[in-house]
Amino acid sequence: ERVSDWNLSDSAQPQAAHAKFDFGDASVISTISWLSPIQRRLTTISCSNATMVLDDLSDRRIALHEGDGQPSYPAYAAELPLTRELTAFITAIRSGKLDPRQIQMGMSVVSAITAAEDSIRRDGQPVEILGEL
Repeated sequence: ERVSDWNLSDSAQPQAAHAKFDFGDASVISTISWLSPIQRRLTTISCSNATMVLDDLSDRRIALHEGDGQPSYPAYAAELPLTRELTAFITAIRSGKLDPRQIQMGMSVVSAITAAEDSIRRDGQPVEILGEL
């Protein structure tokens, strides 16, 4: 896995960025702005057999479009992801039981962010993401 990231401003502090994450034959492309007053609304993930759309402001937030193009709406937890992660963290602290999968996921996120920041410093050159994703 690798990432290419560009800062879209000349500021020393990134205000917006364009990132491309490569995972073998698949890529994820994202444009992010920390200054935009508009909440990000749509995320689209496409592959050869289906497209999934996350509409953060819709009543039915996840739609899966398969071969016939008709959407289906997979079930998902109503709890916010950050709330879920904080609850898992607090539970791990209180119980003293660590989940190696959670630790690995956290390390993977930090590795991806570090690689993206390194790519910005290198004017968008691809940087390998260390660790598992």
